[in-house]
Amino acid sequence: GALDFLAVGETLTLTYTAFVDNNFGPNNETGSATFTITITGTNDAPTITSGPQEGTATEIADGAAGENSTEHTANGTIKFADVDTVDTHTATVTENGSGYLGTLTLGAIDPTDNSLTWDFKVNDALLDSLADGQTLKQTYTVTIDDGKGGTVTETITITIVGTNDAPTITSGTQAGSVTEVADGATGENATEHTA
Repeated sequence: GALDFLAVGETLTLTYTAFVDNNFGPNNETGSATFTITITGTNDAPTITSGPQEGTATEIADGAAGENSTEHTANGTIKFADVDTVDTHTATVTENGSGYLGTLTLGAIDPTDNSLTWDFKVNDALLDSLADGQTLKQTYTVTIDDGKGGTVTETITITIVGTNDAPTITSGTQAGSVTEVADGATGENATEHTA
């Protein structure tokens, strides 16, 4: 455990000198020998130190201000640790499904505190397909790579909640006409007119 700070291939050389004294007479005989210990490090993967990453977006009610024009957002910060302090980290994100609504993007890794921000955005108009109270869970996997073969993953869960949308008419104007059969003409008072 004391060696975790050494990165892969990094070496630490320790040198010790041993002294020998025969403690005999006024002219003690002494000698010395040097011992060299070389310690070579291996890679230690990063670890996640922050809590669960979650966000929510709720569709705006039918006819309410901002319906179909508001952009819903959610964001958070992932924190991680790496005992190999010389490692340089990168991060990628993958959707764990298809047909996801909105987009999730990652910010740049801040090496001063090993933090990574994420930002989710979705337009309200894209949520119309969800019924009242219906929820859609979208999960994303963020992978942090130390560049030396070590990785760690964190899951971001976005919950999207629908509201009711009233039905709308999509056809044109509905009209029809009927003309009364002339007085004394065939079918007068017996014809059934339709439209």
